[in-house]
Amino acid sequence: VFAFMALGLSGVFCHAKHGLLKGYLLGVIGRYFFAVLSGYIFFGSYGNEYGMSALGYSLAYNAIYIFTECALTVILLLIPAVSKAMTRVKSMALGPSCPAQPHKGVCCFLLIFLFSCVFLCYSNC
Repeated sequence: VFAFMALGLSGVFCHAKHGLLKGYLLGVIGRYFFAVLSGYIFFGSYGNEYGMSALGYSLAYNAIYIFTECALTVILLLIPAVSKAMTRVKSMALGPSCPAQPHKGVCCFLLIFLFSCVFLCYSNC
């Protein structure tokens, strides 16, 4: 859950130059962090089968698919026609009267993260 919530961090760069690319990379790094953390906690024992530590196994396993997906997506975003289409979709979604408030993405992420942590703490009691 936290790994995909981290993709919401991409809104931090919504009004920056090349914001889509910067935001996507930040979201992917956040997703990787939480995927490694959960892999270390819940699936680290599988690393013993390959002679790896729990952290090493989680780092390698998650890097294989997350950074492959990231590289392919960045290549697609760098195609001029795709970039222009994404810019047009953004302008249609936001409309002309949208104020610049890039901090909302971070605030929403932190709020959801806080509620999730409280829920997990109380559900394990």
